[in-house]
Amino acid sequence: PLHAGTITASGTNTTVYLRGNFTNSGSLVAQNSGQLIFDGTNTTGNLGSVTLSGGGRALLNGTLTNANLMAPTGGKFELYGGTLSGGTIAANALSFTTSGGYLDNVSLLDDLTLGASHFVRFINGASFTGANATLAGNAGIYWQQVGTLTNKTLTFGNGAYLYVASTNNTLTLAPGTSASGTTTLYGDGSTGNAITNQGSITHTSGTGYLYATNFTNSGTITATGGTLYVGYSSTPYAFTNTSTGNLTVNGSTASVWLQATSTTPFNNAGNLTVQSGTLSSNSPLTNIGNIAIAAGTTFNEYSGATFTQTAGTLKIAGTFVAPTGGATISGGSVTGTGNVTGDM
Repeated sequence: PLHAGTITASGTNTTVYLRGNFTNSGSLVAQNSGQLIFDGTNTTGNLGSVTLSGGGRALLNGTLTNANLMAPTGGKFELYGGTLSGGTIAANALSFTTSGGYLDNVSLLDDLTLGASHFVRFINGASFTGANATLAGNAGIYWQQVGTLTNKTLTFGNGAYLYVASTNNTLTLAPGTSASGTTTLYGDGSTGNAITNQGSITHTSGTGYLYATNFTNSGTITATGGTLYVGYSSTPYAFTNTSTGNLTVNGSTASVWLQATSTTPFNNAGNLTVQSGTLSSNSPLTNIGNIAIAAGTTFNEYSGATFTQTAGTLKIAGTFVAPTGGATISGGSVTGTGNVTGDM
């Protein structure tokens, strides 16, 4: 339909649905908590003049193609389960909701800010050009594509997450990209599903998780507080800390758990360091890198797990709790004046 007059949604519980291929050459107004809901298939150019005031909302619940989206007068559009496909989204033009939605091969020319329990899906090369992604409590990014985050600062609230979903989809945190807060970056276990950290991840509080079908750390992972689970204890998940990877526990209240499967041990070729706090593992661990346990700290390899060192070093100034019948040192070196319990 072609609209050339004025349509106004005014007042609480007042909703105007704009359906089909709607072309607005007039005025659309949402005021006094009224709502405009776009749930057809449209191009950005057909939206015309949209004005918001007094808590009025403009909700995108359809498909908007060639999305060179500009902000409505007096507010922002809200992604309300719809899809923005192609083109760009101007700064301060779009916010997100608990109904989610898709950014499909579109560039958000802004920081990415998700309020509590809001989420969004990135597909087909979608991106954001701002330097920051801020995820409030329980907010989430569904990463359903192959891509890299370069020179970004990611901040996670309690329960927030970045989820890499579906077969062969991958996410790389490039050098210069950081993630901090209650950090959860994980994949769904699909074939080819992978996360690579070349930047820095700092877990500061709460409970966080780092795992994927293949999770590779060649940057830094640091826990300064809370509990962080690294890897996953069932097939097909695998975690590798490469020769340039650093995983550090550095906080009196910080606890890191290393997890793996009996067929794919947690593989450390880099540096595992316990400066303060506790490092624990109830899964097989293979060390060809360097493990350092500072005085006053503990590395627990629980009974039923295995610890195998074929190269590298194990430096013990604190306490190493080896699994009964499970620690095998066939190469590298073991040094230090700390305490060892269990079987070596």
